[in-house]
Amino acid sequence: MSKGYITIAQNTPEVDYLQQAYGLALSLKNTQSTVDNLSLMVDEHTKSLITGKHRKVFDHIIDIPWEDDAADTEWKVNNKWKVYYATPYDETVLLDSDMVFPTDVSHWWPILAQKDFWSATKVRTYRNNVLTSDLHRKVFVENELPNIYNAFMYFKK
Repeated sequence: MSKGYITIAQNTPEVDYLQQAYGLALSLKNTQSTVDNLSLMVDEHTKSLITGKHRKVFDHIIDIPWEDDAADTEWKVNNKWKVYYATPYDETVLLDSDMVFPTDVSHWWPILAQKDFWSATKVRTYRNNVLTSDLHRKVFVENELPNIYNAFMYFKK
């Protein structure tokens, strides 16, 4: 079974998500001992900014399927549901583009493979504090949904 990471980069006037994804790719390539594949899902504008240096570190560059559901939004999360259909891997970890991997987490893959789906629930900041803000989770709280985060989410096809 193929395994790999995927992230979405949709640049905005304020944020260069492609540059962030490039840093993520470099961190994966330099720290992971078994799975360091990273695919990039992009919109048309961000795709036009891809250069040779990006092609060297991304294993696949994938157009956002169908239409861009986040075209008119500032917070580019509306296309995350498409990752399941776009991923080239049998086992995928969806990552936010602004992450880095300072150490090898290859030992996580056999644990992740024990289930069809994993999502982070107790997220920590870079200062090792548990994130407790529900600023972007009002709908979760109002509907008594689990407090899951999709910045690191594993699934099998």
